[in-house]
Amino acid sequence: MTPNPEQVTATPHATARRTTVKLLGGAVLLTGCAPMMQPMMKADTPAAAPAPAAATPAPAAAPASTASPASSSAPMGAATLAAFPAVGSTVFLQQSGKGVVIARIAAAQAGAATSGDIHLLALSDRCTHLGCGVQAAASGGGYSCPCHGSAFTLTGDVVKGPAARPLDRLAIRIEGDQVFVG
Repeated sequence: MTPNPEQVTATPHATARRTTVKLLGGAVLLTGCAPMMQPMMKADTPAAAPAPAAATPAPAAAPASTASPASSSAPMGAATLAAFPAVGSTVFLQQSGKGVVIARIAAAQAGAATSGDIHLLALSDRCTHLGCGVQAAASGGGYSCPCHGSAFTLTGDVVKGPAARPLDRLAIRIEGDQVFVG
């Protein structure tokens, strides 16, 4: 007598094997998708809420290290003029939840702060194309967007698109040897 297919039930061993195969398949799928998800999970998302405005702007961040003489990354703290030893020196920092680039430029320009022969310009670190964070250009003397290849001069002007307008300039001032953004 042959068994009726509707009456056949799975053994506990077969059920456990199916569950294991499903779990392994899901793990393989998630592992394969992780590299594609990484760019979407970067910190290029806007901050949830800006910090409340203070009566006196906080000082700009000081460089944590000088990995190269032309640029450095900085945590919150106080920047001093010593962080900008030469024209082309840049500091990337977070100020009130927003990315900021401070650069020492050759000559005074609209929006730049000046102390003696030192001229500093503060720019947003967001590319004006789609808002990705810019980085110091590999060739030095400017910034590049890793998302779509836009390139900017040290003063934020567009060198290469797809960005159509310069990086946004931010208010900056120098008091003594302290640098303030905002």
